[in-house]
Amino acid sequence: MANCKAELTYSKSQIQSSNYCFMVAVQDHRIAGFCALHFLRHAKVELEALFVDPDFIGQGLGKFLLNFAKATAKEHGAISMRLHSDPYAEDFYSANGAEKVGEIKSGSIPGRFLPVLEISL
Repeated sequence: MANCKAELTYSKSQIQSSNYCFMVAVQDHRIAGFCALHFLRHAKVELEALFVDPDFIGQGLGKFLLNFAKATAKEHGAISMRLHSDPYAEDFYSANGAEKVGEIKSGSIPGRFLPVLEISL
């Protein structure tokens, strides 16, 4: 994760921007996970981040955050949502309606490729 810190960090201006939407899941007074949506032009939406703290995996938070992202994207007029998945999370997204549409080089780890997925809304 340390290698990805710069790529996965959001600035104050991004957090305050109307082009982004963030959801934070809190459980037991701890941040258990979050997601970040980026609203692009022409009703295109990208799920830029969806993370669940390992202590909370298996409790439905990932699905909750993904469903929030889907609903929010639809509210903004999107008919699909794209994301660059961690390879280990690809099965989770596939089980929740995502289809692989390509691959992209990791911006943080040389030689690593990330699946590009799309979810129809």
